[in-house]
Amino acid sequence: MQSSSYAPLPEHPNHDPMMKELRSIFDRNEQEGHVFFDYETRVYWGEVQQSLLFERRSPGVLVLRVHR
Repeated sequence: MQSSSYAPLPEHPNHDPMMKELRSIFDRNEQEGHVFFDYETRVYWGEVQQSLLFERRSPGVLVLRVHR
């Protein structure tokens, strides 16, 4: 979690409460030091016909460009 770009940095006031809650969740669910979870992955296979490029123009504004 700490390596995620959206996680609060150590100096942020939400960092310690987040870490305490994560520890609590881990402690409630761990089995021999690990937490297991099942998930399903969907794989889509195909050939790309054109490329898409997203360009950030300003906060909240993305421009989609299609290259053929």
